[in-house]
Amino acid sequence: MTAPAAGNIAAPAAGDIAAPAAGDRVVFSVLYNESAEFLGRLTDNFLAHTGPEAVLVLNLPAAAPGEPLPVIPPAAAGRVFAIRGTVARRKLGHTLLAGHLEAFGFAQEKLGAFGHFCPLASNSLMVRRFDRAAALRLLAETRLVPQIDLADPPDMWWWPFIRRNPRVIRSLAEDWGITRSLGSQIEGLFAARADWGLLHARFADVLALGGLMEPADVFPLEEVLPVAVFLNHGSGHYINICHVHWTRPDGGKVTVGDLLDLAADHPPHICAMKWFDRSGDAPPTAAVTEAWSLGLLAALGEADANQRLGQRLLLEQFTAALRTREVFTSFGEAWGEAGFGFGPDVLAVRGGRLAIPTGAVPAEAAYLYLAETGEPVTVTLEVAPGPATRVRLGCHAMADGLEASSGRVVGHLYLSPLRDTGHWTCRLRLAPAGEAAIGHVTLAAGGRYQPIRPHHATAADGWCEYYFRCGDAPVEGQVWFGLPLLAGVEYQVLLDLIG
Repeated sequence: MTAPAAGNIAAPAAGDIAAPAAGDRVVFSVLYNESAEFLGRLTDNFLAHTGPEAVLVLNLPAAAPGEPLPVIPPAAAGRVFAIRGTVARRKLGHTLLAGHLEAFGFAQEKLGAFGHFCPLASNSLMVRRFDRAAALRLLAETRLVPQIDLADPPDMWWWPFIRRNPRVIRSLAEDWGITRSLGSQIEGLFAARADWGLLHARFADVLALGGLMEPADVFPLEEVLPVAVFLNHGSGHYINICHVHWTRPDGGKVTVGDLLDLAADHPPHICAMKWFDRSGDAPPTAAVTEAWSLGLLAALGEADANQRLGQRLLLEQFTAALRTREVFTSFGEAWGEAGFGFGPDVLAVRGGRLAIPTGAVPAEAAYLYLAETGEPVTVTLEVAPGPATRVRLGCHAMADGLEASSGRVVGHLYLSPLRDTGHWTCRLRLAPAGEAAIGHVTLAAGGRYQPIRPHHATAADGWCEYYFRCGDAPVEGQVWFGLPLLAGVEYQVLLDLIG
């Protein structure tokens, strides 16, 4: 296979591409695997932190025949481009590297002059202005040498997996002339176009290396091969401009504190971080993708200790004032003053959607959905009206004739506020004893069931408060909020809606 041409792309018209001096531009690449809703946030984030010196190529997964590419926002015209790669991508192996090389090939064929190339992850985001001068200065100063013998690598990182891939090691030595290397994350791997071009020219050989990997010891080729080529056949110069919190126990989530401490903790060439939650409701994600919070971050980042104190006090005043202006209505306000309940009742062993007696409450406001366990489930349910709708759930379930393990999810109670719009924010309050339920809340909309995470959580008056934004994407019909049935667990919650 030859290096990929720019087929299956949203090709810009020639007049759409700005033409800085040759070699001035940097092409960034993202293998985009997120929702259509998140695309706008990612492009806004890129545009807010770069200028005409930077271009972004989004390589989307292969689609069904005839499926169009997403519409790039007008503000991003000439700066952000979308393509659909032909290599099916997986977490490990050669496919992520191949995806970035597809983006490089598009840039090389369609975008004219550029001097440097830099892959980013779709769960990384820019956190401050890309300082091209600082990156180029450090790149020129940093020349590394390959120190690790691939035939006898150390017992750390991915090296043990590589040791167990003798066919890959042999091919690197015989076909690539590579016996020594270093390792590096691909997120933010900033190097000259000429160095990346060496890899792209051997696109078919990259695919072949993936085919040589032992199935039980697949490793991320993108974290080994690029720097091996740069070091053995290229300039030897590369840097990383994306910081990843690899050692954190939560997998390295970026926090708001990381954003505030950016200038103190990182040199100026670091302009991106990983990983960010893909939900715009997550505070760190919102902080670097919304105009008002970007301005706030900039002001806080430039403030001294005395200024920050004044800023904090002012923000606390804003928060307190906003909270007193929040208006909540009962989740079941559209149901009238009625409630419903039953149990303990033994329900059918077959899973699926079950209608439940709701009394004076409209039948479409509630239903149960049980997992297919083949065993009976005993459910106790009480839904009571009030300023906030009170829900009490209890469940006992059998598994192989025995009581199921405590906390196992055996189904959900789905409730709908019967609002005309599918967009609403639900506040859920519960005692700490019921917190296990939070990780299993589900949304049902448009015939789909998907987990939903709270975008904010606080504690007040002995209750834990969680806020869920429901129905961000337009859907046909109602949206239902699913509370889990947990084997051996009884809990109660209060539900109300903002506005």
